[in-house]
Amino acid sequence: MIRHLTEDLGPLAEQLDITHMAEQEIDFHYFKLHDIDNNTKLDGLEIFNAIQHTLHDHSYEFFMLEEDDLDNDGYLAYIEFVLGRQKGQRDSIQSGWRKQHL
Repeated sequence: MIRHLTEDLGPLAEQLDITHMAEQEIDFHYFKLHDIDNNTKLDGLEIFNAIQHTLHDHSYEFFMLEEDDLDNDGYLAYIEFVLGRQKGQRDSIQSGWRKQHL
C-alpha cells in the first residue's frame, strides 16, 4: 500500500514521510486520498479509483463494497475500511500458514 500511496501522492509523499508512518496512519491517508467528496465514506467509484492500480478485475470494488459495507448503506465508512483491511490481513496470514503446514 505504501507504493500505491506514494504514486498517488507524488511529491507530497516525501513531505508526509510515509515510509516512517505506522500502518494505521498509512490507512488513514489512503482512505482520505480516495474520499473525493470528503464525506468520510468511499462509494463504489471511489473504491474503484483506489484499487485500479493493483487490480485488473473491475468487479472487485463491488465485491469489496458488498463484503465490507457492514451497514449496507452503499458506502465504506472509515471504520468499515479499516475492519475490512484487518480481515484481509488475517485471511492472508491464515492462508500462508495453511500452505506451509498442510
